[in-house]
Amino acid sequence: MPTVEVMDLAENHKYIVDIAQQDLTEEKDTLEGHKQEKAAIKDSLLANLQATGEYNRDWTVKKYGKNAYTISGQGLGWADGKLTSGTWDFRTDTEQLMPMDKEGLALFYLIKSP
Repeated sequence: MPTVEVMDLAENHKYIVDIAQQDLTEEKDTLEGHKQEKAAIKDSLLANLQATGEYNRDWTVKKYGKNAYTISGQGLGWADGKLTSGTWDFRTDTEQLMPMDKEGLALFYLIKSP
């Protein structure tokens, strides 16, 4: 394990600093900060999605098969840290909802991430 010997001239005392542990602690703190930021964005996003009334009246729903629909519009995608337009596929027979474009996919991954 890499270590550095540090001399505190004021105290006339040597300290051994574990560089690897310090780096891991800093990396953990950075990752924890990113996790908290992502959780805050996700909470905000979910709150916005619960209030879809402001968006859903502008969504376009098109049937393209016996049990298949595309749903597109504002609030169904994610880009540049905010809700954007997106397109999703909905299957009534399986009740599956899947993103159909990169914005929808980005929103899907944001919602599903831990």
